[in-house]
Order: sequence, then structure tokens, then C-alpha cells
Amino acid sequence: MAEDPLNSLKVNYAHLDDIAEQIRVRRTLLEQQMEAAWREVKKVDQAWQGEAKEMFNAIDKQWHARATEIKEQLQKIQTLVQEGRGNYRATDLKAASLFQQLG
Repeated sequence: MAEDPLNSLKVNYAHLDDIAEQIRVRRTLLEQQMEAAWREVKKVDQAWQGEAKEMFNAIDKQWHARATEIKEQLQKIQTLVQEGRGNYRATDLKAASLFQQLG
């Protein structure tokens, strides 16, 4: 009979390390891609004047605010995965210690 995933928990520390690293790698790649895309947009920035320039500046602010928010959220997720790994490990060691005391 298959194990019910809602009633069991298995933690693989190396897998959590890999997940945190993949988040970091993808966050870095996303940052590079966003910066490259914005550099392309900025190439035509000088062509706009007046109201169009004002609207571009407003979009520029929004873009950077949202980009910063995305980067910060990905950093938080990475940190939480790393902290969770450490917390699972600490709990595992404490449980092992308790079993040693019983033995």
C-alpha cells in the first residue's frame, strides 16, 4: 500500500541545499535577464519627450520597484529553505540525542 504523503515527512538535507542553490541560480539569471531587457528599452529612452517621457519615467519606477520586490521575495524563499534545512537538522540531532539517552 502506498504511503500517505499527508501523514509522513521525509527530509533530505542535500535536496534542500540543492533547492536553495537552484533558487539562487535562477534569481541571478532572472536579474541578468531583467537588466538586459531594461537596457534594450532604455536605448529608445532619449527619443521620448514631454508627456511620453514622463510616462516612461513612471513606468521606469514601477519596473524597478517590481523587479526589486521579485528579487527580494526570491531571496527570502532561498533563506527560508536554508533555515528550514538547519532547523530540520537540529531537530533530527536532538531526537537522536534523546534516543541515545534511552539506550
